[in-house]
Amino acid sequence: FLGWLFSSFVMAALWSFSDLTLDHDETGHPIVPLNAPSMLRLSLSFFGYGFGMWFADATTDAVVAEKAREESESMRGSLQSTCYTLRFFGQMMAAPISTWLYSHVGPKFIVQLLCVIPCVMFPLAVLMREERNLVIKSTGEQCKEIWKTICSRSAWEP
Repeated sequence: FLGWLFSSFVMAALWSFSDLTLDHDETGHPIVPLNAPSMLRLSLSFFGYGFGMWFADATTDAVVAEKAREESESMRGSLQSTCYTLRFFGQMMAAPISTWLYSHVGPKFIVQLLCVIPCVMFPLAVLMREERNLVIKSTGEQCKEIWKTICSRSAWEP
């Protein structure tokens, strides 16, 4: 949740405090607006966006791994495989679509999308079931559980 919030906030700041329009002169060369973001500001904004998404991705991976424990032995690993497949498909679709959007609509719309899309995850995060007041296992028990998972055939088979 915090990663998505941070990513949206960074893009909202770039969108609000910069002129992201893209106009061309009569020869077809781009005209840089007066309030265009500097290269440093643009770089830091996209780094901050990426950092927030990496944080959200790591958190999501942990949630998926926890939910995968509830799978039956025969289905073990299918939830994680499905999530990774959908993530890869989304990334492969985003690349050509964003290139087309940039060429036809401009960078301002792209930044607006990058600000709004993580917000779609907020309602989904509220719907998550979370067990509270769980008994925390000892370090030795946790190590045994990790070793059992590593030795499991489902961890090594595709």
